[in-house]
Amino acid sequence: MSQNTSSTMQLKIQLRNVTKPPVWRRVLIPSDITFLELHYIIQAAFGWYNEHLFKFQRRPYDREWSVEVPEKGEDFSGGLMGIFGFGPEQKDARTTKVGPFLNSKHLEKFVYIYDFGDDWIHDITIEEISTGKALLFPRCTNGKGACPPEDCGGPWAYQEMKEFGDADDPKYFDLKESDADVRRYRSLMQSREEMWDWEYKGSGDLDEDDDYDDEEDDLDATDDDNMEEDTDFDESAYTYKHPEYPKTLEMENPWVGEELCKPENALGLKPQLVKRILALSAESLRKDLERLIMYHVGLTCDDIPDDYDSGDQFNGVIGSSLILLADVGNGESSLDVVLEVMRQSPDFSEYHICDLGEELFIPTLCKLGQEHLDKLLAYAKEPGLYGYLQCQVFAAVRVMAFYNPDLRQPVVEWFRDLLRYYADYSQSHDVDRELMGLLVSEVTDLHAPELLPEVKALFDAGAVHEGISGDYKSVARDIKKQRGFENPLSLYSFNAESRFKAMREIYKD
Repeated sequence: MSQNTSSTMQLKIQLRNVTKPPVWRRVLIPSDITFLELHYIIQAAFGWYNEHLFKFQRRPYDREWSVEVPEKGEDFSGGLMGIFGFGPEQKDARTTKVGPFLNSKHLEKFVYIYDFGDDWIHDITIEEISTGKALLFPRCTNGKGACPPEDCGGPWAYQEMKEFGDADDPKYFDLKESDADVRRYRSLMQSREEMWDWEYKGSGDLDEDDDYDDEEDDLDATDDDNMEEDTDFDESAYTYKHPEYPKTLEMENPWVGEELCKPENALGLKPQLVKRILALSAESLRKDLERLIMYHVGLTCDDIPDDYDSGDQFNGVIGSSLILLADVGNGESSLDVVLEVMRQSPDFSEYHICDLGEELFIPTLCKLGQEHLDKLLAYAKEPGLYGYLQCQVFAAVRVMAFYNPDLRQPVVEWFRDLLRYYADYSQSHDVDRELMGLLVSEVTDLHAPELLPEVKALFDAGAVHEGISGDYKSVARDIKKQRGFENPLSLYSFNAESRFKAMREIYKD
């Protein structure tokens, strides 16, 4: 298996001349992606619609260099500078790698310009480069402010819209939504890929421009069709009937429950408290955490009572308990408790899990489930569960192949079994196509070409949301070339103190 030696770049990308509020995003990218890929990541992070031309430059419209996609007939082999000794150095965004190019220019800042009519200038700052860390996929980790509307006239026209109340909420920013879009940038990119390919590979010698226009119109129609599909999980599909949960709580260390229920600890325990809790007997703490989780599941499984927490302040007890349980739990009773949390309703998840599904479940499942892949497989096949929670097990099992390399072959067989199951199941039952799209995405990032027959069978069954995974052709290509975001371990912490620190970082802004 090839190893990804790409470093990870942390970029802050901020719209120039847009204030009150400012509009910016912080993203993590592998350094070896192309500028075209970076373009799509920025489009996804901000919420642009990819309707206009773009370019990267050192400063807006200077004559030193530019990175963009050539128009038909243009030659970027050397640019005007290479041919005549003057003019900008032009680079093809489809083939120019971000990290090596910026390193050759010794740059810490540059700009991305989108829509040469409205002139949306994005100032990009390289905040950090982490060598030796390979990303599974790009991430949006923070941000502020809503993306302006397309074709509104530029920053000053947008400011007038805000002043006259003609703009949607300018403060709106959903980190979960932006991060999900960034992670799926390849499906965004794939919808336009054929248009770039025919031109770049020299098959663009069309006699009539109408042929090109027709192809672009077809692609736009495909995009529109995909956009009309609801890419949110269908909450109406949730049908799980939960058992009776404990109605009383007895703990060997009741002070632990008191601390975890305090609103001031909801968004991440402080290191001193984590150390104090983990200093307890591991067995005693395990039992207490399992009891505490199941008691609070019972209190809130059907709805969130008005008097559940003091002053309507989120207490974070279940999330904190899941993190601590990873350090002291077992693969039997503890894993059962975690999976029961993951069987709960969308409303339960919205309250207790919020946007932290990956952070709360993936490291915990990796540590508790390594010797119980059969139990995780049974959960992954359960019908009627909430897709946002169920898909966490797909990601966790794939991450196990990196967390414990000895598990790679069992993990491959786990996915083979699951793919076959859903391909057969979809013949007689409705399946959550969004969930299947995420399943295929996890298989893609596992880079296991031996699973391609099973992946194709799932596509052939019409069970996959291609707006999430891309079509079969693009998925097969990504799996076969074993390129990019291979090592997910840099994305997660695996001990309690580090995980709480990461949680506090997420919420500090």
